[in-house]
Amino acid sequence: MSHKATHWAWTVRDISSAEKLTLLALADRHNADTGQCFPSLDKIADDTSLSRDTVRRATQSLEQKGLLSRRLVLDEHGRTLGYSYGLHMGDSTLPPLGLHHATPEGSTMPPKPVIITSKEKPISCSKQVRASQSEDFNKFWLGYPRKVGKGAAEKAWVKAVQGTEAQTIIASLGSHKFSEDINYIPHPATWLNQRRWEDVAPQGGGSAAPKPDTMGIPGPEASFPSDGSIEYTPWAIRIRAHNTGHDPDWIANRFRDFCRSKNIEFNSPHIVKALDGFTRAQKRV
Repeated sequence: MSHKATHWAWTVRDISSAEKLTLLALADRHNADTGQCFPSLDKIADDTSLSRDTVRRATQSLEQKGLLSRRLVLDEHGRTLGYSYGLHMGDSTLPPLGLHHATPEGSTMPPKPVIITSKEKPISCSKQVRASQSEDFNKFWLGYPRKVGKGAAEKAWVKAVQGTEAQTIIASLGSHKFSEDINYIPHPATWLNQRRWEDVAPQGGGSAAPKPDTMGIPGPEASFPSDGSIEYTPWAIRIRAHNTGHDPDWIANRFRDFCRSKNIEFNSPHIVKALDGFTRAQKRV
């Protein structure tokens, strides 16, 4: 996805709502390196909730207005692979590239086809974006000090880079203060989901790290999650430290029931101590 292309698409005026949606869908798949994107009409229709014919008419109209150019792409056997689109960002006064002529009724004639071999088959912008995200994630993974839960980390990475530049996150690894004990370092998915790259270092060289006996959980401020999985949290680390042989989420669910039956608040200052005692008891079950 090109943020520049998406911003440009939002600023275009004097086009219909169908044309605006179509232009935004193309901008969302625009590759800043190649200047092209290769979504099918069906894909654009699915993204915009427009009909396929409406999308086709919208791309023709946008081409006539000089906002984009289309290239009909064929394989070496003459089969149609679809259209390759180029956006004319800042060049809306230019004539549409690849356009032969228009009929008296104003409908655009198909652009001159481009013949390519199967080896040259263009990669869709969505695939190019995924490839770029994968490369950036690998850089993050290599730089992160604790390598666990890679699948969950990849999902968290995709979400994180939607609002923050990948290089910003990667660069923050060099300045982030990680614990010297790997057991106190969050799983990479947790680190990403909590946007820890935005953490501000303590002033005056002080340390805000919790005491070792809390296993990464600040005692008085601790609040046990009232629902959901604790798999990628320090709570799971604490439970595993007791070697009960049970899954942390299994312990967590039983502990929640225990707290509710005893009217123990999840944000109680004694919640950590209660969890330790409950977890040790499960070892004897």
